[in-house]
This record gives sequence, C-alpha cells and structure tokens, in this order.
Amino acid sequence: MPPHGAAEPPYVECPPLAAGAYGKWCTDFGVWAPAVDWVARRHGLGARGTVSVGVPGSHPVFLTAAGYVVKFYAPHWPEAHAAEVAVDE
Repeated sequence: MPPHGAAEPPYVECPPLAAGAYGKWCTDFGVWAPAVDWVARRHGLGARGTVSVGVPGSHPVFLTAAGYVVKFYAPHWPEAHAAEVAVDE
C-alpha cells in the first residue's frame, strides 16, 4: 500500500475532446490536482504548494513550489494501467 494512506492513485481519463482542445485539458490544473497531490504524498514531496503548469505537450507536466516536477505519462494501452500500478507498489 502506498504511504500516507493513499490506497490508489486517481485515474484521470481523457474525455472526448474537440480538435485542438487537448492542450487546454492537459494544462487544466483542476483536472490534475488530485493526481498531483497523490504523487506528492506517495513520494514524500510534502505539500504541493503553488503549482506552475507546464506548456501544452504530449503529457501533463507540473512544477511544485518546492521545485519538484510531476509529469504524467499515459499507458500505451489502457488495459495495462492496473499492471503498471501493481508493479509500482
């Protein structure tokens, strides 16, 4: 079990998006805040504090006030998500 009582990471699923909307969704911190918080707790990074959002790209990237970079990578195959989580534990 991950430390600090965080049983499972939040799974952020990309909704159907209009053409060109991925960058906005990818940099919407409201979507990603629970996942960033989970990563900070899981890895003992402390409170995330103020977060800077990265530029739109292929994966969401955030910079915490403490200087940590949190980058999320999508599984190549959604079915692989459970296996990736199991290996990480």
